[in-house]
Amino acid sequence: MNAVKRVGFGLARRHIVYRVKSSRPTLYLTFDDGPHHVHTPPLLDMLAKLGVRASFFLIGNSAVAHPEIVSAIAAAGHTLGNHTFNHRKRRTMTSAMARSEIAETDAVLRRFDGKAKHPFRPPWGELAPLQYLRCLAGIDDLVLWSRDSRDYKDGAEAIIETFRREPPESGDIILFHDDHAASTQALEVLIPEWSRSGFEFEALPAT
Repeated sequence: MNAVKRVGFGLARRHIVYRVKSSRPTLYLTFDDGPHHVHTPPLLDMLAKLGVRASFFLIGNSAVAHPEIVSAIAAAGHTLGNHTFNHRKRRTMTSAMARSEIAETDAVLRRFDGKAKHPFRPPWGELAPLQYLRCLAGIDDLVLWSRDSRDYKDGAEAIIETFRREPPESGDIILFHDDHAASTQALEVLIPEWSRSGFEFEALPAT
């Protein structure tokens, strides 16, 4: 397994991740906002067909609603990540509310992978000050990204064109979403191209 490259300053270097230091050309695909009952299953089928493992940052209430999909994600060897329970904007929650959502989602995900804690990615990458301090102190591992696919704004053709124009680099953690079809459609094209360029694909290390 490649070593995780922590970034930031002081204690933050050990607990805030946006890239992975790779000994070989490797990309880390991550998917937010699932599981989605329509779009996640075909994404899982495509990843399985291409032999790719990834990381899924799941919303707790969606995981409760679709346990069979979470089971399929875990069974395929993908990493389960914590994306809070309700995907609320930071400004609508106190730090105590945010902490409760993280803990509740960890408890849900534990049913599927047996892990007490999971890599955490806040909605929109936004953290309240006390949440950030928890990451500095090592209470939570914060996983962000180095490349944003913009699949929440762009269609598959635009995503493909962007990555062809600005190819990813080894160690990139790439942000996608699995609550619509654009990611699957784009990655069906891009993953084989990246593989031919020499890239491998790995799930992020679990906490």
